[in-house]
Amino acid sequence: MIHTNEFKSLADLMKHYNKPWFVAGGWTIDLDVNEITRSHKDMDICIFREDTGYAIVNPAWQLLFKSLSTRIEDEHDFKIYLNQTNDIRSKLWLLKSMKEMNGNKRWIEELSEQLEKT
Repeated sequence: MIHTNEFKSLADLMKHYNKPWFVAGGWTIDLDVNEITRSHKDMDICIFREDTGYAIVNPAWQLLFKSLSTRIEDEHDFKIYLNQTNDIRSKLWLLKSMKEMNGNKRWIEELSEQLEKT
């Protein structure tokens, strides 16, 4: 288990929230492998939709916008999505949308190659 001041602060912040909540974003990868693999600028959390009434963003939609101005952490997130997500329908949508919006050319190429193999 990774112990940081960020997690202590998050636990303090969420201690009175009486519904399930989860760490999300880039931290999920580091928590899964039990090692901090990169620096993080923030910490995302998720709660169930029925506990908020807010819609949840599809990762493909988020990656579309990340592809327009790619940062180091976006590269990391794309690689994880590319290699660990099995949602072909969303990947097809992302590929089409990145082409239309002139997204990251390398991402388009890598996603195209992967989808051709399926």
